[in-house]
Amino acid sequence: MRNRVRRILLGWPLHAALSLALIFWLVSDLDWTTVKRTLLAADRLLVAAAFAALGPIPLLAAERWRHASAALGIELSRRFFVRATYAALFAGQFLPAGVGPDAVRFTLLWRQRVALGGAIQSIAIDRICGVGALLVLVYAGLPFAMDLLPAGSTLPIAAASALLIVGFGTLWLLDRWPLPAAWRRGRLGRILSLISEVRAAIVSPHTAIALAFAVSLHLLAILAVTVLARAFGYELRFRELVTVTAAAILVSMLPISFNGWGLREGAMMLGLSLLAVPRDVALMISLLYGVGSALWSLPGSLLWRRLAIARGA
Repeated sequence: MRNRVRRILLGWPLHAALSLALIFWLVSDLDWTTVKRTLLAADRLLVAAAFAALGPIPLLAAERWRHASAALGIELSRRFFVRATYAALFAGQFLPAGVGPDAVRFTLLWRQRVALGGAIQSIAIDRICGVGALLVLVYAGLPFAMDLLPAGSTLPIAAASALLIVGFGTLWLLDRWPLPAAWRRGRLGRILSLISEVRAAIVSPHTAIALAFAVSLHLLAILAVTVLARAFGYELRFRELVTVTAAAILVSMLPISFNGWGLREGAMMLGLSLLAVPRDVALMISLLYGVGSALWSLPGSLLWRRLAIARGA
């Protein structure tokens, strides 16, 4: 486990460089005078309201993870999951998207003497619920976005989501494939066993509750984007932003950038531009969303030292 965490930390400069390169590319042709004027003209009260909407998300994420763990019979206190979630979100501000916070959460479960397989399955079910909720929202919002999106733009969104579902389904049933007996031994055999156990735990009522928490926290994120758009004078309706925002969050989870920075901005600028929002405004909306999320992770900085993650890893 120490080697895994060390590899993630060593990859930090590469992911940070990629995020900076993406952001630089996105802003390279913007008129900064217009950007500054647009930012200063934003309704500060609505910006504050958007930041407030992001506030409950870490708590909902902690509850999602707690129920995902309970589906496997891992019973730890709500206090642990809240503290660990905040610590992981704070650490995740400086680590690769997706895998960084997961490595922190894995470490914290290990320090609670949770078995290796159980820790992996707990985080896997939590991630399945999070990604599954985003896919549900992407498709749920398509009927409302189709009237605003340019002709043909909904097909790539639906196709990309369908490919993700197919890929996930393939992995989900990997242990049932007619694989050679030799492949079912050793490390791959252990992975196949974990997949089978996760699939069995998915049917638990706790998983359904975890999925509900996942949908709720993503709805708050969409609400924050809706309010930020209005802060810049764009009266987009909540239902029109469901697909665009869910898709942008999904893209930002790819573990190839620094906490999703750059990827989220690119996806948000593309999606909002399809809704007739100028690129500079779309960039400000995405950046403010990222800043708001980062601010709500700051309580994790107080828990980071107390939980002694570095020494425990």
